[in-house]
Amino acid sequence: MRKRVLICTAAVVGIASTSARAQEDPAKAAPVRDTGEIVVTARRVSESLSKVPVAVSALSSEQLAARVVLSDSDLQKNFSGLIVRTAQTNNAVNFAIRGQSIDIYTGSQPGVLPYFNDVQISSFNSSGYYDLGNIQVLKGPQGTLFGRNATGGAVLFNSAKPTDKFEGFLTGRLGNYSRRQIQGAINVPIVDDKVLLRVAGDLERRDGYQYNVYKHVNEGAVDRESGRVSLTLRPTERLTNETVFQYSRARGTNVQIEAFSAYACGTPGVSSTVACLYSPSFLNQFPGGYAAYQALHPGSEAMPNGYIDQIAFQKVLGPWKVNTYAPSVHRGKDIVLTNSTAFELTDDVTIKNIFGFARTKTFDLYDGVNGGPFTLQSLDSSMASTAQPAYTGEYKGLSTKVRSISEELQVIGSIGSLSYIVGGYYSKERKSSSSPIAYLEIAPFGQYLGYPAGYQQSVQMNDFGTADISKALYGQLTQDFSSIGLEGLKLTGGFRYTWEKFSLTQGELATSRLYTNAAVNPSVIFETTSFSKPSWNVTVDYQVTHSLLVYFAQRGSWRAGGVNGQGPARYFYASEGGNRFKPETTYDFELGMKFKGDVGMIPVRANLALYNQIVKDVQRVIYATAPAAFAVGGVSSLLALTVNIPKARVRGFEFDLALNPTNWLEIGGTLVHTDAEFLNGKTTLFGQEAIYGTYADTPRWSGSVYGAVTVGLPNDLGALSLRGDLYAQTGQWFSSQGTTVAPDTYLPSYKLVNARLEWKDIVGSPMSWALFVKNLTNQGYYTGGNALVPFGTNGAVPGEPRMYGFEATVRF
Repeated sequence: MRKRVLICTAAVVGIASTSARAQEDPAKAAPVRDTGEIVVTARRVSESLSKVPVAVSALSSEQLAARVVLSDSDLQKNFSGLIVRTAQTNNAVNFAIRGQSIDIYTGSQPGVLPYFNDVQISSFNSSGYYDLGNIQVLKGPQGTLFGRNATGGAVLFNSAKPTDKFEGFLTGRLGNYSRRQIQGAINVPIVDDKVLLRVAGDLERRDGYQYNVYKHVNEGAVDRESGRVSLTLRPTERLTNETVFQYSRARGTNVQIEAFSAYACGTPGVSSTVACLYSPSFLNQFPGGYAAYQALHPGSEAMPNGYIDQIAFQKVLGPWKVNTYAPSVHRGKDIVLTNSTAFELTDDVTIKNIFGFARTKTFDLYDGVNGGPFTLQSLDSSMASTAQPAYTGEYKGLSTKVRSISEELQVIGSIGSLSYIVGGYYSKERKSSSSPIAYLEIAPFGQYLGYPAGYQQSVQMNDFGTADISKALYGQLTQDFSSIGLEGLKLTGGFRYTWEKFSLTQGELATSRLYTNAAVNPSVIFETTSFSKPSWNVTVDYQVTHSLLVYFAQRGSWRAGGVNGQGPARYFYASEGGNRFKPETTYDFELGMKFKGDVGMIPVRANLALYNQIVKDVQRVIYATAPAAFAVGGVSSLLALTVNIPKARVRGFEFDLALNPTNWLEIGGTLVHTDAEFLNGKTTLFGQEAIYGTYADTPRWSGSVYGAVTVGLPNDLGALSLRGDLYAQTGQWFSSQGTTVAPDTYLPSYKLVNARLEWKDIVGSPMSWALFVKNLTNQGYYTGGNALVPFGTNGAVPGEPRMYGFEATVRF
């Protein structure tokens, strides 16, 4: 690692020194080409990407189009250090940066938060990837200036703003898996420079790419549409109001999780419940034995040794085939409303108000455990493997509703060489979640193992609602010392204090509300908890030359604790058998360099960030079967609890480089190293020690290389542009207990090759055609997984196979 860091550092220093010598000679300093520049809002004000002392990656609308960024899965290949991870299905994704993400079923806030037009949202629907102004990825602890505290970073989606021109575009795509997609936007200046309107939309259909050999259907179909209206009002020169409303609807199906690994019956040190239960040796104890079980579970006849054969069967199938009876349904609706009002009180003071409203509804059915013909888990009590019904809209699957509202007031200004931003923030998020889950069906010998006849209809029902209120006051000052002779030197200090209140209400159908010990604590239906902590940022940056910026930052942040609705309703921390968990806190140190200038006659852009981050009370999920003392009638069930791991460290570097050797060629690449480990990975649950030894969703190495060629055609025929890129990463764990109770949860490394050939301005017209392909070599790979420790089985979600198509765009 140190060797590679030294190489990256030497490269930037060498570039800087060469540039400095070139600037001494005006003839050598004259640029002939440019790598391009993007304006970012990483510090809530507009700044040049190469001048902001923050580790941030950004792509403009033109760059997003050239890289064919159409969904969440495309982000990881185009933003260094960003990992897009899945757990149970492709329609439920989370972002990870510098090892900070979120475990499913923790009930905690993500470590990396998405924002839409400066408003924090619970998710960014894939149908929103159209007509964007830019996407920015901020790395490291956030919280001083942005709406919610985050330990890992933020992903900022900014929609294209209305302009003072009548213009627009229409793009159509056709591709394999019957892809049909139309995107477009029209910009209408209703009153010149006063009332500006922009309307955009996206419509996409695509067949699934995962073939289900059990049901003979394709899983993962896309059926979604979205529309957006943006209105800008400028009644006076000093007042600007921007309103954006977006509505999205998604249907289709989920990519099913696939059997990845399981532990043979009797394997020491791990649970092997599934391998032991679904085996001839166990089922032959009942009348009719394993043969009677097989008769009711078509597909199991190919597995004479029981479930353990499912793992080998899946490996033969490969990543884009699955063997499961479970229904696959995805439904979603999203509404997002943002309103930003900026009033220039004076030439040096601006008052800004940001209002946001978001509502999301989803309904999903899928195999969350990878059971194949073996019913390890069902999201609906009516789903017996003998029935195999088609979806009729009657199943009770995973239903989630999220509603949030936020309000933020800022004062931005400057006094001489001192610039400042101060503000206040308020948000309230309400969420409800309902999911009936049944485990370990062994018909005809009993409906569900572990439940007496008639108990809660043999189903564990998770049914709860949460409310999360966040309030904060913050301020940040930047002093420019150029006025006292220290040209290019700036000092920034920011501080934020946040008050967070979290409450949870168990629903009437919830079985987890019954998991109490009345002798210790009566049944708790409503629980609430509050936290308050600071976040901060101290940065020193020095503009060494016009081309080179160096900076050092020290930051601290946190994400709130709370109550896990899927745990036992006991008002204690998990170590004491309850469902509460503590806040996660973090601080880091970052040294960075940014260069944008000429080396000789070649424009070069290079960024390097080295960091060391400490995380305390790391929030992680743990699956456990509650002892009988915590259960009703001595009947236990599977619990998802949130524990706090004492301490972890994440360190590494991020390096990216782009240069234009000629007018027609651009080349570049990125290299990211992430070294994450638990310094103290021990915790307790129900009096038993649990050890966390691996850092999930964190590849040790990742990076990319690319090249883009653009040549003009004779006789005004237009221009041809060819871009190719390679993304690669090492393997990654999808369980934080990979070296203890969840081995065989390591996903292999992979490489993805992508290309796009575009014919621009065809014969002088405003039309362009393009051919694109993603995953050219059809590399099989996985984007995440789920380790169900008490069962002794693990599942993984496959990434997309080769996707190719034709694209036509007309602009007017």
